[in-house]
Amino acid sequence: MSAKKATKAPGVDVSLHEGQISIYFNCVEAESCRFALCHSMPPDGSEECFFRDHGSCRRTVAQQTTLEILISKLKKELKKLSEEY
Repeated sequence: MSAKKATKAPGVDVSLHEGQISIYFNCVEAESCRFALCHSMPPDGSEECFFRDHGSCRRTVAQQTTLEILISKLKKELKKLSEEY
């Protein structure tokens, strides 16, 4: 995939149980991730991103961006719910 098509941010799974939050960032593969960093750039699919760890993304800027996207989408959902109420 060309560098121009590397537009994805990590996926995120969030759960809240008994006041404890759990957040897991899913790697979307180096070729499609805009935050990927590999030995050879742009990634060609032959190697993993340096920040991939057992299927999860450990790059701080990618995690931050993903959380910002999530917050934005949650705010839209809250607004939609309040309008329905």
